Amino acid sequence: MAMGKNIPVRESLQDAVHAELWEYISDAVICTDADFIITGWNRAAEEMYGWPAEEVTGKDLREVTGLEYSNDERKDVLDTLYRNNSWRGEVIQRTKDGRRIRGSASVALVRDAEGEAIGAIVVSRDMTENKRLEEDLR
Repeated sequence: MAMGKNIPVRESLQDAVHAELWEYISDAVICTDADFIITGWNRAAEEMYGWPAEEVTGKDLREVTGLEYSNDERKDVLDTLYRNNSWRGEVIQRTKDGRRIRGSASVALVRDAEGEAIGAIVVSRDMTENKRLEEDLR
C-alpha cells in the first residue's frame, strides 16, 4: 500500500527535476514534433537565439533559426538521423536580430512504442567565438 502512495510523489519529483534541468541547462534545448515544428524551447535557447519561447512555439525550426549545415547536405543529415536515431555536427544559424552564429548541434529522434518518429530533441551550443579564436590562431 505504501508503495502506491510513493509513485505519484516520485513522479512529481521527477517532473520538478526535469523542469529545473530544462530551465537551467546551459545549452539551447529545443523540442520539435516529427515535422520539426517547435514544441519546446528552453531559457538558453531564448538567450542564444533572442526569441522568447512563446514567439517560436508552433513555428518551423529551420525557418526560425535559418538552419544551415556546415559540412553536410540536409538530405544526408536526415538520412543519418532516421537511420541512427541521432545526428551531430556543425551548423550555421541565425538569431532574431539576423546575426549568424556557428555552432555544434546534436539531434536525437524520438520514436513512439511502434517505432514511428514523433519528434526530435535538439541541443545546440554557440561556438562562434571559439571558431573565431581558432581562425585567429591559424
